[in-house]
Formats: sequence, structure tokens, C-alpha cells
Amino acid sequence: MLNLPTPSGAELVARAADLARALRGKAAWAERNGTLHAETVEAMTLAGVYRLCVPARFGGYEADAATVAAVGAELARADGAASWAAAASWSAAWACAMFPGQAQEDVFHDADVRMCGTLRPTAMAFETGDGIEINGRWGQIAGAAHSQWQLIAAMRVGADGRPTHVLALARTSDLRLVDGWDAPGLRGCGGAGTVADHLFVPAHRVLPLRDALRGAAPRAPLVPFASVCAAGAAVGLARAAGEAFSERVTYGRLADTDYESRAAAPMTHLQVADATMKIDEAEFHTRRLAGLIDGKAARAEAWSLAERARARGEAGEVCRLARRAADTLAAAGDETSIRDDEPLHRIARDLATMSLHSLTHPATGAELYGRTLCGLPPHTLYV
Repeated sequence: MLNLPTPSGAELVARAADLARALRGKAAWAERNGTLHAETVEAMTLAGVYRLCVPARFGGYEADAATVAAVGAELARADGAASWAAAASWSAAWACAMFPGQAQEDVFHDADVRMCGTLRPTAMAFETGDGIEINGRWGQIAGAAHSQWQLIAAMRVGADGRPTHVLALARTSDLRLVDGWDAPGLRGCGGAGTVADHLFVPAHRVLPLRDALRGAAPRAPLVPFASVCAAGAAVGLARAAGEAFSERVTYGRLADTDYESRAAAPMTHLQVADATMKIDEAEFHTRRLAGLIDGKAARAEAWSLAERARARGEAGEVCRLARRAADTLAAAGDETSIRDDEPLHRIARDLATMSLHSLTHPATGAELYGRTLCGLPPHTLYV
């Protein structure tokens, strides 16, 4: 392996910004076909996107949370589905780095490895020999169609008959892809269901869920890190909505009025101001969340329950604000903007779908955060 210098965070963000034209040009194709275009995957690979969260000892960039969020935002400005698939890969790679060394060797021998994953234990695992056998299926896995490894979740039944929630690493070539991404947004992310049929996973590629959720300083717990990955994508989509609206706001008359353009209408002024402030607020929460993660890593501090809950709450708030901003701008058009290929509508669909993900659902995150602020225990394991 070549010992090349690791690019700085600014260099990685600049690379992602340079990808915009390639990604934007294939975004409509990806949405129609339900997966990222091969040229998109190649361009992201060449730019080092998939190396972002791979440990440096394997040739990865081991980027901090601020860089990950900023790169995700740049990708989403061009294609939300590509950013969402990248976020899934980064989160799975982050979890993989908590597994035993041999498991990391298995996965990270190619630093450009593409990953996907889930935390839902919709499969059963039984101990056998020096590992476990898994049977079950997982639905709607973002990036599954073009991933090489999947972080899977299962309920392992031990010798005493008691189940425990575990994570495992499996090659996607050993899984069966089923169905497609049956969702209104993020259609191009290469999502699919996966099935394990008598899948054997060696013991070194199995990790108790609680270990990933707790993390080990300086490495942040999995859920806060996955939250900042998602927040970056949401912010990028919101920025894209603002840019798309700016491009068309002065174009043509506002239908059935005497305004020469949308920009001349007072209602547009209110809508643009409202949306812009919501985008600014979403960026604030994303920066604060990334700062929390990076600050605790720098000080090698353990995470409190309240801090983990705050991460969920902030990710949900970012998605809520970004979605409101995109919806406001999408509604600021007229009958001439009702087209399926209108970027604003694709962006709004992407954010609506993202906001319904269990880890970024605004109401769920807010409730969880509020419970901890009131001194109550969490209502979920995923914190």
C-alpha cells in the first residue's frame, strides 16, 4: 500500500465540490433507475469519498465529523441520493472500525470499500462452530445495490437460549438483493432489501450492539456519528433547494399576475427569507453537532446519555428545518413549475423521505432529547 499523505479536510471538501457537475448530470438518471450511475460511483471513488471514515492505517482518511458533514453537504448539493448512500457507507465504516482487528483487515484491505448497513435486528443468529449462522432479511438498505459489505443486525440466541442484539459484517455477494427502494425520495441511492440464507459469519466479524452504541473514546458512539452524516446530507439538500430557486426566481412572469417575475412578488420575499433562515439554522445545528463529536474526540472524553440524546435531537431538527425550507421554496412556484424533472421537487421528496428515517425523525429525536432533559430514561436502544 502506498503511503500517500492524507488530504486535509479543506482538500476533501473541495474535491466533493468538484464532483458536483458529474453527480448533478446523473441525478435524474439515478432517480429513474433506482441506483447510482456507474460513472457516479467511479467519480466518488476517485475523489476518495468512500475512504473518508476508513482508518488511516488502512489508507483511509479518518476524517473528523466536521469534514464528513461538509463533504456530505457538498455531495447533496448535486445529488441527495449520492450523499445519502455515502452517509450509509461512512456510518457502516465507522462501526466496522470498532470490530476486532481481523474483521477490519477483512473489510478495509481495499480502502475504497463501499458499505451499507442497518441496526434493525430483523434476522436470527445461532451459534455454530467458531461463528454464527444468520437467517433473515432486512428492508430498504440504502446503497445495497453497489456496496461490497453490509453491516447487518441480528438477534443471536446463545447456548442459554437468551437472545442478544449483535452486529455482523457480511459481503453483499453472500446476500441476496430483493425488491427495490420503494420510497418517494432518495430513489437513486441504490437501496434494496437483502436476505441472508444460512449465512455463516466468523466470530471475529460479530460485535455486540451495545459496544457500537457506547463507543470507546476517542471514537464517538455509532448513533451520534451516523446522525452527523445524515445532517450533512440534509443541509446540502437544503442549500441545493435555495440555489435551484435562485436560478428560476427571475425567470418568466408569475402566472396569471402582472408581476414581471417571481422576484417582484412580495409573497416571494417572505418565502425566500423564511427558507433562508431555516437553512441557516440547520447549518448551525450541524456545525454544533460536529463540534460536539470532534471536541469530545480531541479530549478523549466518554459520552453521557444526555449528549447521545442531544445528537439524535439535533439531527432530527436539521432534517425538520431543511425539509421546511425546501417545501417553502417548492411551494413558491406556479403552475409552470409543476414538472417531474423540476429539481426543487426532487429535493423536497428527498428531504421528506430522509425525515422519516428512524434515526433522523424530528419528533422522535425531540422526544428522546426532551426525556433526558427531564431526567427520564430513553425510550429506545438507539442512542
